[in-house]
Amino acid sequence: EVYELARARVMLALGETDAARSLLLEIQARINSAEVPYPEGWKANAQYYPVLLPGLLGDLAGVRDAIADLEANQRPDAWAQAAYFIEIPRALNRSGEIDEALDYVDRIVKQFGPHSYFRISIDPAFDDARNHPRYLKLKALAETWVSQQAHTG
Repeated sequence: EVYELARARVMLALGETDAARSLLLEIQARINSAEVPYPEGWKANAQYYPVLLPGLLGDLAGVRDAIADLEANQRPDAWAQAAYFIEIPRALNRSGEIDEALDYVDRIVKQFGPHSYFRISIDPAFDDARNHPRYLKLKALAETWVSQQAHTG
């Protein structure tokens, strides 16, 4: 499924929405029929997280269910959060919840620093958020941080 999910992400990035959706629905059928749909769950080294597929499908209810599962069963693990906190805003943003997605990006920046913005700055999943005032504020914060680093180093 890892390869097929990567293919679907590329299709979405290239604007091949119908082909991506068809592939994603095939993946969803296989995952749903599995005895353990997400065997790696939210582990830091998981190949994909339970929020990815519903996010790619724009299934907001599925995204929120995955987030609720994470929050109900989460163990404190900052390293894991670095990995899956980026997947959550991707999924929320693809599901039309830009403000909620940016709430998670804010959490990432608060926990890991302003440089965390650069990870989303090149991510096609955030293309439709680029003109959002909160996104622009994060961008300015990161640019200020870069400027400060240049003057201290």
